[in-house]
Order: sequence, then C-alpha cells, then structure tokens
Amino acid sequence: MSQRSGSHDEHFMATVSHELRGPLHAILGLSELLLNSDLSNEDSKLVAALHDEANAMAVLVDDVVQYGQLRSTVPSLRQQPFAPRTLVTAVVDRLRTAADGAGLRLLVEFDSSVPLRVLGDEVRYGQVVQNLVSNAIRYTDSGSVQVTVAADDQTLSLRVVDTGVGIAADELDTVFDPFVRVGSRNVRGTGLGLAIVQQLADVMDGSIVAESTLGVGSTFLFTIPCLPADDAPSEIVEHGLATQGTVLVVEDNEVNRTLAVKQLELIGLGTVTADSGDAALSYLESNTPDLILMDWNMPGISGLDAAQKIRERQLVPEEVPIVAMTANVLAGDRAACLAAGMNDHLAKPVSLDDMRSMMERWLAIREDADPSSEPVQTEGEADPAKEIRAGVEALLDDLGEVETVRVVIETYLDELSSRAQLLTATPLASPDEARRAAHTLRSTSALIGADRLAELCSEFEAAESPDQTLCERISDEIAVVEQQLTRLLDVGVAA
Repeated sequence: MSQRSGSHDEHFMATVSHELRGPLHAILGLSELLLNSDLSNEDSKLVAALHDEANAMAVLVDDVVQYGQLRSTVPSLRQQPFAPRTLVTAVVDRLRTAADGAGLRLLVEFDSSVPLRVLGDEVRYGQVVQNLVSNAIRYTDSGSVQVTVAADDQTLSLRVVDTGVGIAADELDTVFDPFVRVGSRNVRGTGLGLAIVQQLADVMDGSIVAESTLGVGSTFLFTIPCLPADDAPSEIVEHGLATQGTVLVVEDNEVNRTLAVKQLELIGLGTVTADSGDAALSYLESNTPDLILMDWNMPGISGLDAAQKIRERQLVPEEVPIVAMTANVLAGDRAACLAAGMNDHLAKPVSLDDMRSMMERWLAIREDADPSSEPVQTEGEADPAKEIRAGVEALLDDLGEVETVRVVIETYLDELSSRAQLLTATPLASPDEARRAAHTLRSTSALIGADRLAELCSEFEAAESPDQTLCERISDEIAVVEQQLTRLLDVGVAA
C-alpha cells in the first residue's frame, strides 16, 4: 500500500468516526436524560431500548473504525511501563455486568510469574483483553469465562477459556477472518472482534491461537514478547506541602493510601505515595523523605523485603525511620518488621490519633499543627448498620471533610466489587489471589466499620482450605455492607 493511499484511508476513517460519533453522542445523551425524567413505565421501556441500541451501534462503529485503521496503516506502538494486573482487572470489571446478566461466572487469575510492570502498549493490550473476553461472554450460555495471565522470561500470555457453544473443527480456521460468525448462533456484532485481535497480534509481534470443542467450549491464547519494567518509573504521586516534613507512604491499596495521605496532611505533613515496594525503591534512588510508612503485603516485593533493601543499599540515611503500617498483627510480626530494618510497627486500622502518636514519636511535630478535634469514641454495636455508621462517623472525625469520606467509601465499594468474586466463587479459582484479597479487605473493612466482614476475611486468610460455607457467609456479608454503604451515600455521609 502506498503512503498516499494509507494516508487517504486514514483520513477517511477519521472522518467517518467523527461524523458518526457526533449524532451517536447526542442520541445516547438525550436518551439518558429521558431515562432520568418522569416517564410512564411503557415509555421508559421504549427509551431504554433506544439507549441500548445506540450503545450497540457505538460498539459497531468502534469495531469498524479500528479495523479500518489497522488495515490502512501500520500503527506505532507506545513502549511505556504499565501494570498488566491492574489493566486486565479493570477491563474485566467493566465486562462483569454483561457476564452477570448472562448468569456467567467471570474469573481472573494472575500467575505469580507476571511482572509488576511491563514495557508495552497498554491501550492495544487492553483492546485485546476487551475483545477476547467480550467474545467469550457472547458465545457462552452457562458456566464460566476464565481469564488467566502468566509470563516467563520472554513472553506475557493471556488465556481466555469459556464453557460456551464451541467451534466446529471445519470452522476453526476461519474464526479470525473479518465479518465471520461461526456456527448458527445469532449474536450481535460485526464479526470483527477476533479479526482485530489477529491484527494486533501481528502488530505487537505476538500470536493468537484458538482451540475449541463443539458443545464444550473454547480457549484463546494471546502471547506477546514480555519486557519487564520493574525498574521503570512507577506510580509516584506527591500530595500537599511538606510544612513539617515529608512522609513516603508505600501502600498498594488505594483506600489505605487515600486515608493515610489525608491523616498526614491534617497533622501538617507532606506526603509522597508509592503503589509498590519497587516504586518506593525507585523513588528513593534520588529522593530522601523524613519518614517511610511501609505496608507489608504488596505485589512484587513485600514491605519487609523493601525495607531490607533500603537498609542494605543505604538508600536513605540511617536516621530516617521506616514504620510498618500493616494488618499483620500476630505474635512475632512486630519482631519480623524490626529484623527487616524497620523502626516501628503501626497496626491497621489506623486512626488519626494512632497516626499522630507515631509521627510525634519519630518526627518533630508541632502540637499546634493539627486543626482537627478529638475523634468521637463510638461503642461497637451488633447491628451492622450501626457498626458501619460508627466507622463512617470515625472517618468523618478523623478526616474532617465529607467529600473525602465519600471518596474513601466509593473507592472501598469498587474494591469490594472487584475482589468479591475471588472470595466467593467455589471452588476457588486462585487460592493465593483469594487470600491476598481477604488480607486487603480485612484491613479496609475494619477501617470502614464493617467489622463482621473483617472478621470473616481474617478467618478466610487463616484457613488452610476455605470451605463453601465460609465463602457463602462472606458473600452474604458483602451484600449487607454494600447495601448499608450505598444507602449512606444516597442519604448523605454526614446525615
């Protein structure tokens, strides 16, 4: 294809995309407004159908434009660090509604071999995950769709296995051809999803392979070269002004990071956050905080290993304290932190008073730096609604801002939704990932006042082989917590 022809086709596709998206945007937006207006039941059904059809058309436009762009030009790839676990989890979570609507279990598993970060094109890889998983959901009537990510020294693989209708042997060779729908099944779409995956595999120097048994299910294996990027820049974020010093908060859980940042700001300290031990080590190569708050259980290297590396490499002066902020509070855990080179141990959940006391112990904090009032002491109640209400009130007392507490609750609900499947699906698809999810939810649930769920997560984490009864109890309790917190958001956090 000549350069001129490619440029012409690219311009054509860009024009078509722009001209179609304009009216689609209007149809989707206006129908959404109508859905939120005072319509009769019959009219509401008609508008909902209109909105669904417009959404379907938007997907078709995306497929056609993307396919045309890949055919007309060879796209340039962005070789930048990204986190495959985070990306795949986010894409799969967006498809959970479709899977739930079809009565399917949508499972995700990450092999321990998967690097924390890899070099590659995050957008293109996300498109592959989207197309393979959505395709599996469309062709599966019952059972499950299992997504597995693994790696070795040279490759990163994505395997999508469904229990769907399967593909006949004589049709398997055509499954990646454009505009092809295998079998007699009537499904929505252009038939371009797998063709786009094949194009992206070629562009990314990878491969896509399909295996299937009619009536049993299908397996798609997408593989690309893997370039680990653990030493590349990671999620380092600066917050606020260091009026009395700077604390590096190393924590992979977003809820806990948000809370720690706000608590330290109220005390008068500036903060820098790192989402992993690897990111913290990278930051400390050229920066020196006044104190390091270190979580224990994180993807990649643990907090204990990170602290040991910091001391061994002398990345910070010896007088810079490292404080464990962790839900590991069993006998011997404090000693393990000290043995790794840490100076102190702060047990989760951490109140503002706890944080202030720790900072005063290791930093020169002025007594007039904290503008907040003393937190209200609320006795625990057996009623989960009262427990959660007390937890939220304690957060309000600690943080002092309704909007910040709302963000914490919304972030926790997102986390609860994404991790629930790992804890409640039996048999467990990935026991190690499930225990990690239980560990994380244990601390954040206690923070939010969901004490019963925190206790169940602790029981799950300690069990050698969690049974179905425990998984069902956790599922029931998650439903209760979601209901109570959603109601709180509806009526107002400070109400």
